[in-house]
Amino acid sequence: MTGGFAKNTLFIEELANATKCRVILAQESDAVLLGAAILGAVASKEFDSILSAMNSMNKVGKIFQISTDPRIISFYDVK
Repeated sequence: MTGGFAKNTLFIEELANATKCRVILAQESDAVLLGAAILGAVASKEFDSILSAMNSMNKVGKIFQISTDPRIISFYDVK
């Protein structure tokens, strides 16, 4: 996740709960810039693939898990 919403903790928590997917933020706060650097590294043949460049150049920041609260799970199941 990148952009302004990546700075909104409440939005990210609710996104994880609504989609039932954990949300992983990059350690780099400007992930768009990091993405451009990754693409540049692949274009310059420093890496064989985007995936290998991502694995090397990107680090996991914060991980937002899906809530285990039965009330929250029930709320989103109904929705």
